[in-house]
Amino acid sequence: MSLLPPAQQRTAALSVLLAVGPLLAPAQSTPAKGYDFLTVTAIESSTKSLARLIITPAFQGKTEVQLEAPGGLSFDKNLAKIARNTELVNRQLTDLTAAGWELVQAYPFTYSPDFPTTRYLFRKARS
Repeated sequence: MSLLPPAQQRTAALSVLLAVGPLLAPAQSTPAKGYDFLTVTAIESSTKSLARLIITPAFQGKTEVQLEAPGGLSFDKNLAKIARNTELVNRQLTDLTAAGWELVQAYPFTYSPDFPTTRYLFRKARS
């Protein structure tokens, strides 16, 4: 015989099920498989041979994407190059997220003051 009225007995039983239920769920007993990581490094440089995206590991067969090097005397031309570079970076990041890669972190990373660099860290759950 219980000391609790029937309504409180049901509430207590439901509370126990809610507390213990997740421990019994099969998904909870499966160990995590981890993540694969991919890094995109965007190097800005006024030297054409250095301005690029570096993708590690390769994505869709690409390890590098050439960027335009801003430079010269025309402010308008530099703005146009920066806009095209931004479009290339955005397209690459969009392609990665469409393929299931999740952006985890983006941060400035400076090899030298002459080469402003941004790193984008992506992850994807292992299947």
